Amino acid sequence: MRDIHDFKDIEGSYVSRRHAPGIVALSFIVCFIGSWTTIELFHKRTHFKGWYNWGLLSGCALSMGGMAIWCMRFIGNRAIILGDGEPELQPMFSAGMTALSFFLPVIFTEIAFAVVGPEDKLYYMRVALGSTLAGLGYSAAHYGGQAQMTNYDCFYDLPYVLGAIIISVVTNIAAVGIYVWLRSIWNAKFWLRGISAFLMAGAVSGMYWVASIGTFFRLKKDVYLTPSRERIRDATTVIVVVLSILGCFLLIMLAIMKEAAKVRSSHRAQQVVLATAVFNEDGKLMVTAEGVLPNRKITNSYLEQGLNDTFNNSHPTFQWILRTTHNWKSVEDLVPAMRDHLVASGLKNRFGSESNYTNDEGTPIKDYQLIFRELFCTAAADLADDLHQPLNKLGIIFDNIISTDQKPKQNRFMMDKRSSSVDLEKEGIELEAIGKGQLLFLVRKVTQHEADSLQGAGYRFADIKHLIPILGALFRIRRVDLAKDLEEMYLYTTKKHMLEPGIHLGFFCARASVAAGFEILARRDARYLLPTMQVPLGNLEEWQIEFLKSLDAENVSTCLKAFNKSARAKASPPIQKLFASQLRFSLEQLKDEIDDSFFNDARFIGTPVEVPCRGATDRSRPAKALLFAFRMVAPLQARAPGKKLEFTPLVLFKTYQHVYKNAVDHAIFARQTYQEFSNILDLDPRVNTEHFKTPLASPLPEEEPSHLKNVSRQRLFKIRDRLPFRQNMDNNETLEELRAHHLGGIMVSRQVSIKVVPLVTLTQDNASFIEEEIFMTGRPYGFEEPNMAKVAFKEEEVPDYAGELLTISMKLR
Repeated sequence: MRDIHDFKDIEGSYVSRRHAPGIVALSFIVCFIGSWTTIELFHKRTHFKGWYNWGLLSGCALSMGGMAIWCMRFIGNRAIILGDGEPELQPMFSAGMTALSFFLPVIFTEIAFAVVGPEDKLYYMRVALGSTLAGLGYSAAHYGGQAQMTNYDCFYDLPYVLGAIIISVVTNIAAVGIYVWLRSIWNAKFWLRGISAFLMAGAVSGMYWVASIGTFFRLKKDVYLTPSRERIRDATTVIVVVLSILGCFLLIMLAIMKEAAKVRSSHRAQQVVLATAVFNEDGKLMVTAEGVLPNRKITNSYLEQGLNDTFNNSHPTFQWILRTTHNWKSVEDLVPAMRDHLVASGLKNRFGSESNYTNDEGTPIKDYQLIFRELFCTAAADLADDLHQPLNKLGIIFDNIISTDQKPKQNRFMMDKRSSSVDLEKEGIELEAIGKGQLLFLVRKVTQHEADSLQGAGYRFADIKHLIPILGALFRIRRVDLAKDLEEMYLYTTKKHMLEPGIHLGFFCARASVAAGFEILARRDARYLLPTMQVPLGNLEEWQIEFLKSLDAENVSTCLKAFNKSARAKASPPIQKLFASQLRFSLEQLKDEIDDSFFNDARFIGTPVEVPCRGATDRSRPAKALLFAFRMVAPLQARAPGKKLEFTPLVLFKTYQHVYKNAVDHAIFARQTYQEFSNILDLDPRVNTEHFKTPLASPLPEEEPSHLKNVSRQRLFKIRDRLPFRQNMDNNETLEELRAHHLGGIMVSRQVSIKVVPLVTLTQDNASFIEEEIFMTGRPYGFEEPNMAKVAFKEEEVPDYAGELLTISMKLR
């Protein structure tokens, strides 16, 4: 090193400068890596709320402010060579101020990205304001850093200062604007995000080097770069290098994770997968930051046990899944035992890998149907954990299974290209409707508060039209079919159709299924309802029932004529005319709804059937309405008329009749599920366990239930007075008894004396009364003494009116 006295003659003078091109390029690379890492972290941000999103925002600020700006500026300063390159004349910065300058761009960047926001919509003002704040932050960080120089006074050329600020702001607006626009249309692919990062790095580097050209350095007196200060400068360089390596490593890890998720999803397209379709109040679909539906593998493939054992929406296992998802409480306490059973049996390890589900003969193992149900339940529980939601908030199963991994149709174009080299999105190739994999959807509509909570956990809601290309390519599903299915799922969650109490006219049309069984004509928007039209009547009188019976086996045209004739008959009383005109009007409406001439051949069933209908309140059990149906058995090749109806499997239609809200069937199904799994899960089928509590199987609590403490005496006495065999009991004794006992269900386990009691049938009619008696007294209905072990109940679900109508139709065809 030269002696410091050699520089006395240039103290107070401007020192010449030049730049090292290699270090300039290195500074841009560091800035580019930091900017791309920032874009990737910001891309994963989904909402303003939640620790997850605030952590990502802080990561964006550290990556952009700490690496892309601070590290780039420090490396850039090493690229500035003052004088003739003498070490004593090189820029020297205050250690404390250098550390402090790290936080200035971080703070500016965090505020800027918070202003831009995580929404999938381009808000021009927010993008402009946030980008301007970021650009000003870059400039402030640069000029603030220059002020930290201890051995030089810096002077700036105003046009260069303004030019640097303009470049920083405008280029940053372009970079952020392009990214947000791409994100709003769900086309922000990895390499496109890289372009935005390149522009953002250009904003930082462009501002820095334009500002550097317009900066002049005047050497201070007696302040030179000493060996000790050189060591501090070298240590800072090491920190910069470490930060750069960490940023590069993080960017590589993000890219690897994205590619791994893509490969995993492509594999799941060939498996049986459970996914969620969660919609918000605006009809937007919830996905991950990359546009993928939350999903979990159920199994590699469903093992068919025969030619007719195809897993579809008419399969018995699917019917079980349908009922389970409408009553998650029937299995939620069994899931831990199911998981342990799968692991203990060697069917699945702790990491999710599966063993072979076939025996030596190549057929499915014993109890495979139960194993598959366990796999479904554990996959659903894992999916609920992913969403940070309880299992009973996961949603209900969509009543159609979607085929995935559909192969492109073979044509001359495909013969010339390898299928693996074909870009389905780019080429727009049509796919076959049948694929290797199967996709089951759990659908649900959430409130705004629930949507905010899910977004805070790392998910976002997007317009379905933007997601169709992504999901179609990922799961290899035809876009047209996927768009149709997602639209049906949204309607599935929004419309809770149910017949109103009263009298209805309907159309029951059955046809044989190609696979097995029957299909019936149902509403497309509610596959659990027949096409019906309500008659504006209350209860039917005897003469009205007889009039309808007289039309039994008549076709639609004959019935219309009879209604019209009765309505116009001068000798008929007014009430009979009104009745006939109401029937005629309802039948004409039903005919218009079906909108097909083949309905004219349907035959009338003069005897009504009872069908579930809406209860008195939202908390009431389903009531019963009367349905007078027109019957028809259609040929195998018949198609559904119009756009409002479609043929649906009869077994699926029947299952739907058991899943109405508040139906007693849920409790019966829960009991059956417990008994069904009791063997393989080593449960006692006769008594309850601490892991399983349903409305039909709960132990007697040792303490008074907390909810009884809040029941007023007046309410207790009011309920007691409705109990037929407690009218004459003393008020105080009854109240004490009510406080002392409680039973949450039908079966109890108390080891005292056993007394046989008459069989009581649990039906829709007596369920409410029985439950109320049990709730208030702690003793099942029919008990005469408190020390009885249990009461026998015959469990009976709602009547199968679809089966009854099919029987009538087949007999009279």
